[in-house]
Amino acid sequence: MFGLTALELARIQFGFTMSSQIIFPAITIGLASYLVALEGLWLWKKE
Repeated sequence: MFGLTALELARIQFGFTMSSQIIFPAITIGLASYLVALEGLWLWKKE
């Protein structure tokens, strides 16, 4: 497949795996803190 060795394919797969392991938790933590801030504003202002 495109002249790639098994080692190169494994490294590409590892790169995709690690990037998803970094991106998805960061989005989850950011979304959780955003929702906490919105909930706090809603409770404070009652709007």
